[in-house]
Amino acid sequence: MKKWKCTYLKINWKPKCSMQLLAVKISLHVSQNHALAHAHNLYQLCYLSNNANGVKSRILWYGNPNYGQSAYKFAIIEETEDDVTINAGIDIACQHTKRQLKYLMQEMRDDWFDRSTARRNKKYQDHSIELSDLAWRMTIPEGWHLVREGTVIKQSDLQFSENTYNPRFWGSVSWYNIGKKVGKSSGIGFADETGKIYKTIPAHIDPLIIRRNKTT
Repeated sequence: MKKWKCTYLKINWKPKCSMQLLAVKISLHVSQNHALAHAHNLYQLCYLSNNANGVKSRILWYGNPNYGQSAYKFAIIEETEDDVTINAGIDIACQHTKRQLKYLMQEMRDDWFDRSTARRNKKYQDHSIELSDLAWRMTIPEGWHLVREGTVIKQSDLQFSENTYNPRFWGSVSWYNIGKKVGKSSGIGFADETGKIYKTIPAHIDPLIIRRNKTT
């Protein structure tokens, strides 16, 4: 049975000059969505390559190409055999690896600065909202379920943390939410340059609350 490998790379890069690998981490996941959720939730990566032409690998990154020299964070999501050794790591001195990373960095920069292409048509797009949605959907513990709108929140429930810049998780319900009814967030629409909505993200309950399944 195949699994999905998430290879996380932190890079200090100066265009046409130097590149230094600061960190390499590898993890295995049961699905592509679980790997994407992991990369976004743990490393705050938000720009995601499109999945055109049936390509199964996905690339996420975080960094601002407007700065001449900066630290960038990447995650390469790809299918792999389930017996892969995740502790094998990457030889950071390998010239082939460095050439691949430099190509990846240049591709990302070219896409970022291409003024002839509308943002929604670029290869790397900001998928913060969709990835945030995966972050909570893919991390619901086994034996728990998302409650419905209108449910009264109990102290024994779990709530998805609202921290934006650190890894989020299912933890204790905020004291001010106990006894309140779960509401619903407003859906999000994406408009093109003419103002026409081309994509919508459905609303979900707010706050995000899960409850342990009943046992018989």
